[in-house]
Amino acid sequence: MSGMEGGATAQDLAADERTKNIPLAFLTSLVSEEEASKEKGEIGG
Repeated sequence: MSGMEGGATAQDLAADERTKNIPLAFLTSLVSEEEASKEKGEIGG
């Protein structure tokens, strides 16, 4: 759901009968500008 924050997305999914039982996992990361430019934006796997 582009443009929405994770909490708002989770609320919308929980409020919908079709999606309320889907488990959610929130993933976050902190990356410095130096790390991002060094790896050309691809970090992890």
